[in-house]
Amino acid sequence: GESLPGYVARYSHTYTFPPGDVITALGLDDGGGTVVSAGRYGVSVSPDRLHRAAFATGIPVEVLGRMLLGRYAGRAFGEASTATDVLADAAQAHEVLIRSSKFCPHCLREHGAWLLCWQLGWSAVCREHRVLLARCCPACATVPKRMLRGAWVSDRHGALSDPTRCSARREGRELCRTHLASVEVPTVGVETVEAQCRIDGLLDGDPCPRLAGERLELPVYLRCLQVLCKLIYDTASPSSPPRRRLSDDPATLAA
Repeated sequence: GESLPGYVARYSHTYTFPPGDVITALGLDDGGGTVVSAGRYGVSVSPDRLHRAAFATGIPVEVLGRMLLGRYAGRAFGEASTATDVLADAAQAHEVLIRSSKFCPHCLREHGAWLLCWQLGWSAVCREHRVLLARCCPACATVPKRMLRGAWVSDRHGALSDPTRCSARREGRELCRTHLASVEVPTVGVETVEAQCRIDGLLDGDPCPRLAGERLELPVYLRCLQVLCKLIYDTASPSSPPRRRLSDDPATLAA
């Protein structure tokens, strides 16, 4: 599903409300009127603020909770005393992107939503469209950032509210503005999609496989699967040299 920062960005653009006003109205600010970055409220939200956001949006609390990276604690990365500790360690291990995201151009073109799973290190493929997720803007080579604050970024051409366009600054301080929904990405085979489905199932609660009769710790197991995701990128990209390829049945690597 959609990430909470992505929802805020899309709502702000659709209804032309400054993002800071949306964040404050949903109770996602710091409680003192200061608008915080998307990296903060995209990780975890206290129960009282989550209920306030649910009341303001009409979205059930349980659904909002699943729009936060914290939902993967204990599975995608280890539990810790605070969300900051959890995500700091996970980001260092390249298990999660806190303030940036991969993306599927086809999904952005269809509904404009930035999905939460795109921020995970194990997400390499869009299962619906059977394509490799894009990792950066092809025009400026910048990784898309999800860092909304009080106002939209702007240049001499005006404010940029559309979250499906690249907001990176080029030389001369002008915004890139490339339409990310028009980016071309390579397609992948059914075996690769099946491998991604298996990984997604583990992230969403499927039992972790056993090794020599013992159940593995999922965070440890998933760290090993990052190699699989890198292989998917290396072998699916047409610009990659043909020196290595996936197994004829990559799903077995995630079994």
